[in-house]
Amino acid sequence: MIPENQNKALHAWQTSARYWDKYRVLITEMFTPLTSGLVEEAQIGIGQKVLDIGGGSGEPSLTISRIVGPTGSVTYTHPVAGMLESAHAEAARRGLRTSISDNVLQTIYRLKLVRLT
Repeated sequence: MIPENQNKALHAWQTSARYWDKYRVLITEMFTPLTSGLVEEAQIGIGQKVLDIGGGSGEPSLTISRIVGPTGSVTYTHPVAGMLESAHAEAARRGLRTSISDNVLQTIYRLKLVRLT
């Protein structure tokens, strides 16, 4: 992506973050069929580890966190502070243990999904 376009996209996400939070219940309801299909297709279950890159306001990560339970984990990452704050606040409100990061590459490296040489 051209850096100028990337900056515009990130700014748009930052500007819209408060609305994703404000309308969280409605958005969650709208995306419930998509989340259910994703969970089914990916065969996500208890004890699994899930990585959500560019996870927006936290869905489906927050729903998946309940599915994988305390023996599993969900790592959510997004490059925009407002979206991270929204997801982190909602995870805390729901009492979920979800790892939240703003650095996709560091997250991938930390989870040992790739080896940087």
